[in-house]
Amino acid sequence: MIICKHCHKEFDENVAMGVCPACGTVYEEEETIGEVGGTMSIWDDPISEGNQVIESDPFQNDTSKKEKEDPRWLQKGVMLKNRYMVEKVIGAGGFGITYKVLDKKTNTHKALKEYFQQGVVNRIPGTTEILVSTPKRREEFEYGRARLLNEAQIVAKFQSSSIVRVEDYFEENNTAYMIMEYLDYTTLEDFMIQNKRPLTSDEAINIGVKLCDALEELHEKGVIHRDISPDNIFINPEGKVKIIDFGSARLSKEDTDDRLIVLKPGFAPPEQYEKIDPKNDKQQAWTDIYALGATLYLALTGIVPAEASDRKADFDNNQDRVCYPHEINQNIPEFLSNTIMTAMAINIHERFKNATELKQALLQERKVHPVEVARKNKKIKRAIGIAACFVAVMLAVLGGVRWFGVKREQAVLKSASISFWYVLDGSEDVQKQKTDAMNDIVEQIRQSDRFSEVKIDVKAIPKAEYAAELNKAEKEGKMPSVFESPEEKATYMKDASPVKKVVDLISADDCYFIKDYRKVYEEGKRIPTGFKIPVVYINLRTISDRADKIKIEKLEDLYALDKGEMANKPVILNKADTDLFKESFSDFEDYADTFSSEDVQTFLDGDAAALLSDTDDYLRVRSSLPGYFAMIPISTSRVTCSFENYWSLADGQSENQRAASQEVLAYLLSNYAQDRLYLQTDNGGLPIDKAGLEAYSDVRHAFSGVLKKKDSITFKEDR
Repeated sequence: MIICKHCHKEFDENVAMGVCPACGTVYEEEETIGEVGGTMSIWDDPISEGNQVIESDPFQNDTSKKEKEDPRWLQKGVMLKNRYMVEKVIGAGGFGITYKVLDKKTNTHKALKEYFQQGVVNRIPGTTEILVSTPKRREEFEYGRARLLNEAQIVAKFQSSSIVRVEDYFEENNTAYMIMEYLDYTTLEDFMIQNKRPLTSDEAINIGVKLCDALEELHEKGVIHRDISPDNIFINPEGKVKIIDFGSARLSKEDTDDRLIVLKPGFAPPEQYEKIDPKNDKQQAWTDIYALGATLYLALTGIVPAEASDRKADFDNNQDRVCYPHEINQNIPEFLSNTIMTAMAINIHERFKNATELKQALLQERKVHPVEVARKNKKIKRAIGIAACFVAVMLAVLGGVRWFGVKREQAVLKSASISFWYVLDGSEDVQKQKTDAMNDIVEQIRQSDRFSEVKIDVKAIPKAEYAAELNKAEKEGKMPSVFESPEEKATYMKDASPVKKVVDLISADDCYFIKDYRKVYEEGKRIPTGFKIPVVYINLRTISDRADKIKIEKLEDLYALDKGEMANKPVILNKADTDLFKESFSDFEDYADTFSSEDVQTFLDGDAAALLSDTDDYLRVRSSLPGYFAMIPISTSRVTCSFENYWSLADGQSENQRAASQEVLAYLLSNYAQDRLYLQTDNGGLPIDKAGLEAYSDVRHAFSGVLKKKDSITFKEDR
């Protein structure tokens, strides 16, 4: 058995035929391969062991690699999907081969990844069909093929300009293929070698910020990359960056399979060396934070950090063999050095929790102490908080079990059949997310003992048909028991009943703004499950002000940006939110004639400096201006918001139906339902449930500033 010098995985040299089955590194006959137990750098020309600088200059030789020809690769000229013509191989790894192909439809070059797992499949030279080596490996092959297609489907949804763009995926030749944009870039590792120097601090910060923006989008979707490293980051001379290779990624929160985890010494954090425990899952956003910190460490110092498992042993003895970057290179500012070491903290609780915190630290918007100092400060705070935590726990125990904050008898509801209608709107992906969420919510209700005698019929209706369907049901006296009600004055609302009893089921201890709902709606026939907040979106390409320094208490502050130049730039008002801004800004009337006549799309196209809209537009803005916008909260003493995503109950139900319908509608404001409706989908709206809103702020970090001053929020009825 020998060990690959690139990925450090063991393999049998007699079986592998000169190719590492784990990472695909190809060895010439004269090359020396490290014996098991040896320590090798991940670089072809080792630049460090642990944290000891090796005397040889890592940037002295050109280490650009040329792939060794393999007769099992697809040959030049092979056509796939009657569209993509193979030109050459540009990379080969343990799980796949990447080709440069010509898209005959668009006459542009693309990158094509073929699922080809070393040691599991084979191909007769000159043919295209994939053959599984033995029947025993069939299940493993099927798993990998399905995973590649799943990977392509998920990555294709990302909008960040710093994530490789997936354009197509398909099955052919008994395997799977993924089409990506062709990048005329180089890896960060090779970029440093070619330039014969580490990155400057400004270069590292620029790259780090862009990668944080990309990670923020990944983590919001529940994806953990798990292989951030210099060879999976592509860069071009203009400083643009791309994260590639999601082959080891955790593609969802439910994904606990660790078969594809790649451990790159120096870059993999300690929790990646442990088996995934679904009940105590330590692989979270901070896993990628560690890897990005280690990547920036290498980029700034030219040194690969010591392996995390070794550092963990040091940590247990209050030591660390990794030096602070500024101790290696005095030109590295201390704030940047502290930032990188905090990202690389062995203890996950001492790292940045998410990419937003790391980005803030890189931009000096967040003060970062040395890890040891921060640790001491936490110990002091923890000692003070222990007594308070004990009291809180005791109060929770004494409070007993509560459902929506109201003590209830858990008797089985009487037999009833009810119907549940909702509207589908937006993209195909958004509609699928909402359908999945609604099905999960209703299934949770069905599984409870309380609803064991209640039958729930669910119906999803496209937006274009929804009003007509409800109007028809109202006319025929067949209204659904529980239904989404987007229009307060629609014809179908004549047959809706007041929802006061549903509101009474919900406690202000569990949901924000319920008192506001009672005040605004009195005996209304609709109850909201979400709300939106007016905000100002800024196109950062159009101004010189730093986003963290912008504070808008009145419209005068907006027009004063960029040394007053904002007054000469187009500012767009989303007309649907006019009343919210009119009530939130005391000087709105003074500037009512200054807004551009263009619509929201003009801002999304990058042709306007600011957009007055609401939090529902966040995902659209982020998709259109990734990394180049800021969502600025309104800092007035009173911010007028609007409820949304309304639901109603049909009038004329039997007593049994009404009781079940009321509880189903109330359940839509439970923590589980709010999490599924808002946190796990891209549907508009912010959750009203307190725990859900706090979790939303934790996961979608851009909203933390917007949600800081919840006490200043008031509501206007949305009709």
